[in-house]
Amino acid sequence: MTLTQRFYHDAADDALVRDMLQDNNRAGRDLATLDWCRFITQANGETLPQLRLWGDAAGALRAFVWPDFGGSEIITRAGDDAAFAHILAWEEAHASAGALRVVMDERDVARSTLLHERGYRPASEISFYAVRLLTEPIASPRLPVGYAFARVADLPDLDGRVATERAAMPWSPTTTPVYRAIQQMPDYRPDLDLVVVDAAGEVAAFSAFWAEPEAAVGVVEPIGCHPAHQRRGLGSALLCEGMLRLKALGMSEVYVGNGPVLETLETPGPPRRLTASVGFRHVTRKFTWQKTTPRKQTLSEFFQQSPLFESGIDLTREDGPLPEDIDLG
Repeated sequence: MTLTQRFYHDAADDALVRDMLQDNNRAGRDLATLDWCRFITQANGETLPQLRLWGDAAGALRAFVWPDFGGSEIITRAGDDAAFAHILAWEEAHASAGALRVVMDERDVARSTLLHERGYRPASEISFYAVRLLTEPIASPRLPVGYAFARVADLPDLDGRVATERAAMPWSPTTTPVYRAIQQMPDYRPDLDLVVVDAAGEVAAFSAFWAEPEAAVGVVEPIGCHPAHQRRGLGSALLCEGMLRLKALGMSEVYVGNGPVLETLETPGPPRRLTASVGFRHVTRKFTWQKTTPRKQTLSEFFQQSPLFESGIDLTREDGPLPEDIDLG
């Protein structure tokens, strides 16, 4: 196979990537996230050099490599395992020692098994994804006395919205210039960018919703609440208000992601408990596979501690089970 790569460059490349995401049933990625990455980097005076496009001899886009939390997600068209294997081999040949990480949806058992056979092991932190059907009943949003919904577009400035996000999510890269760039995204809709304000007009909670009419799918990203206003039902009210607005726009379902986090299916943290409370149901997990870990483990320890223990992936090789002692770095 002959594939060549180049860096993401301009709006024409953006159209190619968006087309692949739509053709590939979103590949676990949404168009809003693509826009977010593109416009965030532009607001910071950068481009998207990290996003690499792979094409074949005919010039067709076969895959792209998406940077993700210190790893890379290799996204191909559905079923194109040959392109995945080719790009993975290239990544391995060009990675710094001990630095290669690959993000993989647990539903792709074949590729997860391939990663295991090539010496990768899943990290402890996991990303969780959930879906909510908008055809199911949605509760009327209720806010405590003294709070009200508002659009970010109706606020006197963006500083309060940004400050609340930074308080709720200290790791957030959002600044006021970045938020202005977000508002210029092709898929941004002012009527879906919501906040809850208190009696003094201060932003107490926030959530942005994104509509993808071609797939009739909505996305929640981000959602948060200022620590001083938590445990008052503001997050669930925002989710219900946003879902009603998405439904009115013709969306049939809405997705939300959380992570990477140190959680299991059985031990959800506050964000997952919040979305579950309004009807979101777990749909999949993504693992970051890496070639190095701090110490050696026995095979039995690996099975007991691995988040894949319950996923049903065949962790054996064609020539028989792995040896009792496996080197995880």
